[in-house]
Amino acid sequence: MSVNLEMGNMSKRNRNHRQGLYQRLNAAFPLAFPLDDAAIRPLARSIRDDVSAWIAQHGFDPRTAKALLGAVQQHGSRRTYQATVLTGAMRINLHGEPVEPVTPEGEAHAQQKITAILAKRAARAPQTSTVKPPKPVVAEPVKAMPTVIVKKRRKVVVPGACPP
Repeated sequence: MSVNLEMGNMSKRNRNHRQGLYQRLNAAFPLAFPLDDAAIRPLARSIRDDVSAWIAQHGFDPRTAKALLGAVQQHGSRRTYQATVLTGAMRINLHGEPVEPVTPEGEAHAQQKITAILAKRAARAPQTSTVKPPKPVVAEPVKAMPTVIVKKRRKVVVPGACPP
């Protein structure tokens, strides 16, 4: 099972929170929000309204309700989801029942979203062809080190005197 939510540069805590919300949706509606990317199917155009009704029925607090609707939005914005819309399959409701076919306008919209996602990824990726190699470092001639003369203190010993 893989949960690929394609969230870009999100903090680990925020990413885990989003995954928890998606898993909550999966627990309630496993056919509409599968954990396996291969099982994703296009959702009905009224899915947001259906999820809002489910949220109201279960009495979630406003913050959690907003976050759950955000998770639905995130799911629909994924490239994997948009690719399934391009296949022209039937759209499903929250219970996995087919309700309407994907229209040509829906397929065109999905193609535009995929193009935008790939362009955004390409812009974020490092450009290897335009990176200039670093300039070679020109070594300066080695300068001679200055000569240091260390004078030692010499003891003067007077013959016949006792050493201290």
